[in-house]
Amino acid sequence: MIKQKNVSYDYTICDFLSLVYLGLPVFIFFACFAKVWIGFSAIIILSYILYKIIKRTQWKLDGNIKLLFLVFAISSIWVLLSGGLFGVSQNYDWVKHNAILNVLSHNSWPVNTENGNMRYYLGWYLTPALVMKLFNGNGGILISFIWSLIGVVLFFWGVISNIKSKLNASIVILTFIFFSGADNVGYLITKFQVDLPLHFEWWAGWIEYASNTTSLFWVQQHAIPGWIGITILLKRLDSNNLQGGLLAMLLIFIAFWSPFVAVGLLPFVLPILSRFGLYKSIVNIENIIVSVVVGLPIVLYLLSNTGEIISGPIWSNRCTIIQNAPCFTISSFFLFLALEIGGAVLVMLTCKTNIPKSFLIISVVSLCLIPLYKVGPLNDFAMRASIPGIAVLALACGKALVYTNWPKKLIPLLVVLIGIGIPLGEMYRGIFILKTDFEKATIKDLTGGNEIFLQQYFTEKSIWVLRDSK
Repeated sequence: MIKQKNVSYDYTICDFLSLVYLGLPVFIFFACFAKVWIGFSAIIILSYILYKIIKRTQWKLDGNIKLLFLVFAISSIWVLLSGGLFGVSQNYDWVKHNAILNVLSHNSWPVNTENGNMRYYLGWYLTPALVMKLFNGNGGILISFIWSLIGVVLFFWGVISNIKSKLNASIVILTFIFFSGADNVGYLITKFQVDLPLHFEWWAGWIEYASNTTSLFWVQQHAIPGWIGITILLKRLDSNNLQGGLLAMLLIFIAFWSPFVAVGLLPFVLPILSRFGLYKSIVNIENIIVSVVVGLPIVLYLLSNTGEIISGPIWSNRCTIIQNAPCFTISSFFLFLALEIGGAVLVMLTCKTNIPKSFLIISVVSLCLIPLYKVGPLNDFAMRASIPGIAVLALACGKALVYTNWPKKLIPLLVVLIGIGIPLGEMYRGIFILKTDFEKATIKDLTGGNEIFLQQYFTEKSIWVLRDSK
């Protein structure tokens, strides 16, 4: 918190821009998809909360300008390596991403095609799709690259805002990029790998915890809001003020990007609840109004005719749809936890991380519990809800490398080196192995016309929240 002339500035430029970044697609949704009276009400209340935050924002650049250039340079290289530009190939999830962008940019809003009304979490997609409309639906690769780059820059900016040294900032950022569980060790044990070169993170067969680089390269719509959400919550824990409505607004924004990531972030609200109390954190008039006026329409939209989704305790549906993949067992569960988070837990117990103890505990506990519940044939819940917790582990290792003295510094160094082959493999595959071009992908390319797959993105039923399509 910054004080000046008896005014408390509880938010930085980075904080405010991060909220705007997450919230922009929600504003677009209410302006262009929702019924006018629903959209108008939501936009008014969101604008009011953001205005209150603006009044408490310190409009002075937080962080050394040279550090911001460093953040931009590293972020640019990382996002470029995710594929699509300069000959780097995109991974196969980009069939979906580009298909959705193309549907959004080539159709009037709300989207209603021969497949029905589009119903999907559109947080990452709406802003680049709106810009693509200005270019007749073209330029999706470049536009989505810029959009993701902005998000990654905002995240790393928030992470290093209290770090003065370029070397220390570089260590924290690069550790985050190259952090991974010991998936290569898991592969040596199970000898199982999905049919994709250098992709070892499915070694357990029934679950995957993705490295940060894997998440960025495959599912930017999940990764970026999870990372930004963690930095915003960390900063709120370190402040003396919590704007009413902020928590509800933040979680709704992130749910529109990724419902499972929003679930993964929920436990990290508990330390803020403990710090500021129940009323100021949760049960205040602004949170209630935001939840009803903004949250309810978003929930109704996302849950409209979602179809039959596999869900339940992992022991009731122990296997994924991956052919010949190992299934859940008690022993594989403990082996999975040991290899995925064991090293980071050792770092937390032995090193100085400069991350609140409450966040460290929540990250470990949540990552231990997430595997016990399954949603989706590929256990999508575990892959996405784990993103915030994995981000905390990565930041803990990075900051331990900065703030811990030798010889204990060897512990986080070894943890990073053991897992570094996973993100390096993701980078190598896109540059040297894959030869893909998904820029013109269509929904048919994505689903093959299969009705079961189409239900993930479209519903033939009307969606009450949406206005009539033109």
